[in-house]
Amino acid sequence: MKKKLTTVLAIVLVVALSVAGTYAYLTAQTDTVTNTFTAAGLASSFSLDESQANQQPDGSYTLNLNERVQANAYSVVPKVNLAKDPTVHVTLEKNVGAYVFLAVDNNLGDGLTATIDRGNWTALNTTYTDAQGVEWTMYYKQLAGSENPAQVDINVLAGQQIVVGDTVAANCGNIVFNAYLTQSAGFTSALDAWNNSWGK
Repeated sequence: MKKKLTTVLAIVLVVALSVAGTYAYLTAQTDTVTNTFTAAGLASSFSLDESQANQQPDGSYTLNLNERVQANAYSVVPKVNLAKDPTVHVTLEKNVGAYVFLAVDNNLGDGLTATIDRGNWTALNTTYTDAQGVEWTMYYKQLAGSENPAQVDINVLAGQQIVVGDTVAANCGNIVFNAYLTQSAGFTSALDAWNNSWGK
């Protein structure tokens, strides 16, 4: 009996030592870091317009800078240049750069010359044929991103006029402008941006 008791006590003692020697793992946890993603905007405003042109008694035109319109009609007098100020207005979103593309469909008749302001615009060296079959000549201007973006006004025509020669065709034709905007980041060039966004 004494031997059995000793055995039992020994077993109890081993169990007690095992319990006393058991500890929880050492652990710690950081605060969470949450990342939220939203699509960036490109521009808070983007437009193309020109001043209202008003003909004067001598056949010339003056521009009403306070009245912006989408179209003007002119009565052409030989050797009297036509005031015209198509302008692209852009206000980019914060820290977003962009390419502004200018498309020109020039159907002016003989004797009328419109020259693109090359101080503002660079030839894209491509044309664009739209769904209606109109072939546009393309130009571009790159705008850098800014922490505090402001409106940029980009003049289209050199001298803000159409030059009229000594003689003009009976049908003086027309000239049409359009503008497009694409992010500059992620593209290798303006042509790459155009081909992968609008020029497809």
